[in-house]
Amino acid sequence: MTRGSFLFCCVLLAAAVCCGVTAYPFVFFGSSYVHKNLTLYTHEAFRENPDKFLAAIYDKISSDDFYDEAQKFEVYLAGSRREYVLLAPFCAKEPSCAHPISDKVFVAAADPEKNLAYGPGAEGPGRALDRVIIHELVKTQIKNKLGFLDYAILSDWRKEGYAEHVAMETRELPPDAFCGGAPGTDPALPYLKNRLMVEMLAAEDSRSYPSLMTTNYSYEGARSRVERQYCHK
Repeated sequence: MTRGSFLFCCVLLAAAVCCGVTAYPFVFFGSSYVHKNLTLYTHEAFRENPDKFLAAIYDKISSDDFYDEAQKFEVYLAGSRREYVLLAPFCAKEPSCAHPISDKVFVAAADPEKNLAYGPGAEGPGRALDRVIIHELVKTQIKNKLGFLDYAILSDWRKEGYAEHVAMETRELPPDAFCGGAPGTDPALPYLKNRLMVEMLAAEDSRSYPSLMTTNYSYEGARSRVERQYCHK
C-alpha cells in the first residue's frame, strides 16, 4: 500500500468513526429516560425521578404550531467539552445545538439537578436547562415541517425568535432590555429581540407563526418595527 493510499484509508476510517459517533451517540451514555416521544440521555442517573422535568418540556413542545406526534426527540447531556466536541463538532462553540441531519439535540454541559445548562467550557452563570432543550427541540420541529432545504435558507432570527417564543427563557426580561446601552448579563438576552420581532409580526400582521416562516419579511424591517415600539419612548 502506498503512502497516499494509507492516508486515504485513514481519512475514510476517521470519517466512518465520526459518522458512527454522531449517528449512535447513545452508546456513550449510561442512563436514559423516556417520556412519550422524548428521550433524554445522561451519564449519571437522576437522584430524583425526572418525569416532571421531562413532562414540562414535552408539554411545551407538543403545544407549539409545528408539533408532529410522529417525530421522535433525542436529547444528550454531554459530560465534558471534549465529548461535546466529539458528538457535535458542527457547533462546538455553541452551548447547545441539534445535529443538522439527525436532529439529535446536544447540550455542552449541564447540571440537571439544578436545571442549569452551560457553555462548552462550563463557563458563565448558566441558563435554564429545560428552556435550552425546548429551544433546540422547537427548531427541529420547524425543520421537520418545512423540510431540510427550506429550513436551511430560513433566516436565523425567525428560527430563533419562534423557538424563544415557545421556550420563553426571556420571560422575566423587560422588552426594552435589548435596547442600546451596556450589554446585559443575562445569558438569555441575545434571544429577546428575535422573540419580540416574531411576536410583533404575528400580532400586528395577523399572521400565524407557520406563515411567518414562509413570508418574505426582512430582518431590518422587523428590527426597526420592534425598536420603534420599545426603544424610542
